[in-house]
Amino acid sequence: MSVILALLACKGDPVATGDLTGAGQRVQPAEVTFNLWTDYVPLLAALDGECRWMQPATVDDTTPWPPLQAFWVIHDNEADVTDPTIPDTYFEGDGLLPADFPAREGLDALGFKAFTGFQRSLLDVQDLRIDEDGRRIEADFGPPVNATVRLVAFDEPGCPFESHVCPEGCADFQPLTRIHLDLGTFYAVQDVRFY
Repeated sequence: MSVILALLACKGDPVATGDLTGAGQRVQPAEVTFNLWTDYVPLLAALDGECRWMQPATVDDTTPWPPLQAFWVIHDNEADVTDPTIPDTYFEGDGLLPADFPAREGLDALGFKAFTGFQRSLLDVQDLRIDEDGRRIEADFGPPVNATVRLVAFDEPGCPFESHVCPEGCADFQPLTRIHLDLGTFYAVQDVRFY
């Protein structure tokens, strides 16, 4: 992991886009895993009290595709941690700690690292659309993922939501919880699977 992290661009400065709202619900619609590391990238978002997808109050390297948030959760090597916490992003009190993420392969989460530089090319969102009522997001991922991810929130108690994916050339969307990338020599993507 350290080699790929060394290839990253410098972390961008945060840009305030609005004020944090008083309340909301943070959710994880999916995650991205890799064959080479226990470290992974959760795809996170937040829903407001009307079950609409919230925009982040600050756009930085952890919010590469607003309203989605993505960053590394580091398990393997503490030297890869650049952020011990993730501050409030959508609403007051939604900051994240390593303890908010489960252990993987017997390793506790150690901290976080923004998803930047070369890594962003592994998850290249080429277009992102939010419908008029704010309850449906569609993100078109270019190569190597080559798929459209759809997130739909329902205006019901507890704000349930669904995540679906339609790989390039598919006939219909299928449920999604995880995108897995198998990497080979020089971190070239050998295979992409959806779960």
